[in-house]
Amino acid sequence: MNLFEQCYQWPIRRAVALCFALAISGCSGSNTPVQDVDTGSSDLPSNSLTNDEPSPGVVTDEPSPGVVTDEPSTGATTDAPSSGATTNEPSTDATADVPDPMVQNNTDVSFEITVPAYQSNELQLLLSWGEFSTSLNWVGDELWSVEAELPTNTEQLLSIVFVDENGDIELGSFDQQYRTGINAAEVFQVTADQFDTNQLDFDGDGQSNLDELIAGTDPRVDEDSLLTVIDNQPMSLVFVANYFESLLSNERPYMGTDNTNLSEFAGTSARADIDANGNGSLFAFTLPFVRNNNRNGERAVLENSVQWNGSWSFSDDFHLNQRFTSEVSADGDTRRLVEEGSGSWTGTFSHRWNTVVDVTGQLIEGSDYCEVHSGTITETYTTNQDGISTTTLTITRESVDDLWRVEDVTDREGVISSGEYLARELSMHMIRFGYQKQVSENDHFFCDIVDL
Repeated sequence: MNLFEQCYQWPIRRAVALCFALAISGCSGSNTPVQDVDTGSSDLPSNSLTNDEPSPGVVTDEPSPGVVTDEPSTGATTDAPSSGATTNEPSTDATADVPDPMVQNNTDVSFEITVPAYQSNELQLLLSWGEFSTSLNWVGDELWSVEAELPTNTEQLLSIVFVDENGDIELGSFDQQYRTGINAAEVFQVTADQFDTNQLDFDGDGQSNLDELIAGTDPRVDEDSLLTVIDNQPMSLVFVANYFESLLSNERPYMGTDNTNLSEFAGTSARADIDANGNGSLFAFTLPFVRNNNRNGERAVLENSVQWNGSWSFSDDFHLNQRFTSEVSADGDTRRLVEEGSGSWTGTFSHRWNTVVDVTGQLIEGSDYCEVHSGTITETYTTNQDGISTTTLTITRESVDDLWRVEDVTDREGVISSGEYLARELSMHMIRFGYQKQVSENDHFFCDIVDL
C-alpha cells in the first residue's frame, strides 16, 4: 500500500471506530452493529459497506418486522381472517343465543291431578302441553303428580288422559287451554269431576268404559247385543193409582155415584167425595159381593203433585190384598210417578211381593196416560210354590232406550241364580200367578190429571 492509499482510508477507519464505540455505549443488549455509511462518493472501493445486500435498518423490497408489504405479516391487514378481524365467516360469539340469566324464562309447574275412583294395576295418567308430553306419577289413592319446567307466559292446549291396561282403554280425559305465569313456580290442579268419562264408550253400548270396568263388564263388548228379547215382562200390581184416578170425573167439587164397567163382573160402582181443591176419597166396589173387588183410597193435592194412599182387595177362592202410596208430579210437559206397594195373594200357595216405582214419561197425544221413557221398577217376590224362593227383578230403562232391561236374581232355598234380558213391554197383573188377569195399560201411567 502506498502513502496515498493509507491517507485515503484513514478517515474511514476513524469513523468506523467512532460508531462502534457509540453503539456499544448507547445500544446495550442489541446484537445488530450500526455502521456509518458515507454515500457522498460513488467511487468507493469494493469492500465498502454500500452494496446490493440489505443492511440493518434499511428499507428494501424484502419484508422486515413491522413493515407493510404485499405479503401477509404479523399484525398486517390482509384478506385472510385474523383475530378480531371482520370477515364473511360465521360469528363465533358464544353469547349470541344465550338467554339473559337475569330474566325469568322458565317456570316450574307442579301438576296435581285427582282422577275418578277406579282400581287397577295397569293405570296410567298421560299429560301433553303443546309439544311437551310426560306421564304422571301415582302419589296415593286417586292423586297423581308431576313437575315440569315450561316457558313462562306461554299458552298451549293442555290434555290429560286417564287410561287402563297400559293405554289400551281410555277412562277419562281433560282438555283446557293453559297459559303459564311469570313466576318461578306455580301449581295446576284438576279434580276428578273435571274429567269427561261419559264420551268414552269403546263398544258404543251407552255405558262408558269406566262404568263398565267398575261393573265388571268388558268395555269392548256390547253385551246387550247378546241378550234375549221378550215381548212382555209379567209384573205384580204396579201403577196402582191408574185404577183409582181413572174413575174420577174432572168436575170440582165432585160428589157422585157412577156405574162403570170396571171389570168382567157387572154392577161395579164408584163413590167419590172430592172437594174443589181435588182432595177427598174414592170407594169402588163390585156387586154381587160374592166376588168382592173393592178399591178404597184417599187423595191429596199438593203443589204440582197428586198423591194417593189406598188399598185394593179381591176375594174368591183366594184372596188378594194390595196396599200402595203413589205421587204423580208435573214439571212442564214431563210427568213423574213415584210409587211403593206391597201385596199378597193367598190360596193353595202363598205369594207376597213388594214394589218400588220411580219413572218419568211424556203424555200420549189423545190419551190420559203417559208413556214411560226412563226410570226403574224393583219387585221382590216370595212364594212357597215349588219350594220356597225369592226373586228380585230390577227393571230399568234410559231415555235413549227402546227396550226395558230386566235383571233377575233368584234365591231358591239357598241356591242363587241370575239372568239378564230385554223386554219390549211390561204387563201388570192384579194376579200375577196362575190366574193372570191383566188390568194394566202396559207400561203407561195415568198422568193427565186436572189438578196438576
